Amino acid sequence: MFRTVTIVGLAMLLSVAMLGCETNDNTVQVETPKAPTVTVKTPETPETPKVPQTPKVTVKTPEKPKAPTENIVPRIDPKLEKGLISPDTEVMVTLTVRNKTKGMLTMYWLDEIDGERVQYRDVEAGKELIQDTWEGHYWVIVDAEDKTLGIYKTPDKDGVIIVE
Repeated sequence: MFRTVTIVGLAMLLSVAMLGCETNDNTVQVETPKAPTVTVKTPETPETPKVPQTPKVTVKTPEKPKAPTENIVPRIDPKLEKGLISPDTEVMVTLTVRNKTKGMLTMYWLDEIDGERVQYRDVEAGKELIQDTWEGHYWVIVDAEDKTLGIYKTPDKDGVIIVE
């Protein structure tokens, strides 16, 4: 054990002598030169531009456009014409008459007195017309040969008569 201490002691003395340190009793005081403080500035890295997040995209198959809901006026059998009289009403509505036939059509209004036909307008083949009328009034549509194709009672709101 003595040798170990002696060797350690010698090593310590050599270290102290080489560094110029002082020893007191079994302690070593080492004076190290103070290194100058160096401030190193690292180059500023430009701020990475923020990339906007791409919104999620959902692809939907387009739906087939829905036809607008129309108030289709039902056809009344022409055999029921006798005895029909347009009532005296105060609710005005609009009828759209679509001629989907290949010939001219003629519109007749059934009057308010005795239900007599009153000729109104012609509708060309493939065309449509707008007719202002009154709720509950009856309209008769005939072809070019004067054959009655249908009778139509005006509804309480705007309606469409389709003649095919």
